[in-house]
Amino acid sequence: MNTIINNTEREMPNLLFVVDKFVKFAQNRMSFDKPVEVELISDSENGQILLGKTAYYDRNNFKVCVFVDNRHPKDILRSLSHELMHHAQNCRGDFNNIGHLDDGYAQDNEHMRDLEIEAYEAAIILRDFEDSIEKEEKNQITLDEWKNREIFHCLMERFVPRKAALALVENRITKNQPTLREKFNNIMSDRMKNNR
Repeated sequence: MNTIINNTEREMPNLLFVVDKFVKFAQNRMSFDKPVEVELISDSENGQILLGKTAYYDRNNFKVCVFVDNRHPKDILRSLSHELMHHAQNCRGDFNNIGHLDDGYAQDNEHMRDLEIEAYEAAIILRDFEDSIEKEEKNQITLDEWKNREIFHCLMERFVPRKAALALVENRITKNQPTLREKFNNIMSDRMKNNR
C-alpha cells in the first residue's frame, strides 16, 4: 500500500488528498508494482534557492521526497509525477547494476539520460489526471480558496481542539450535497473503471 507522509509543520489536507488520488492514478498509468512512500518536505532554505531541489527519489527505499515550500500545488504534482516515473523505472529493474550516481549522471551516462527523459515526459500523466477531472469540478476551488482552506486548517489545529474542529468542519457541510471530496472520489472511481 502506498504511503503519503506530511513531514512539514503545516496541515495540508487538500493537497494530501489530491496527492493520494494522483499517486493511485499514476500507479495505474505507470504500472509500478511496488508500493511507494511519498514524503512532503518543508525546507525553507532550499525554497529560497533559485535552482534548489524540487524532489528526489530514493531507489533503495522506494521513496519519493517532494519539497513544498514556495511552490504552486500543481508544480508539486509535476515533480511528484517525475519521481514516480523513477519509481516505475526502479520497479522495472532499470536501475539494476548502475551503482552510485554522481552529479552530472544525466549528462555522462546515456542509459541514465534516457531514464531522465522518460521521467520528464511523465508530466503528461499529470495532464491526463487533470483532464480526467470534470471541468466544473476542477474549477470549484481556486488557488486562493485552497490557500484559505490550508490556513483555516492550520488555525483550527493550533487554537481549537481536534474534535471541536472536526465538528465545525462537519457543520459547514450540508447533508444533502456531496462534498468536493465525495464528488472527486466518484469521478475518479468512474474514470479508473473506464481505464481498465
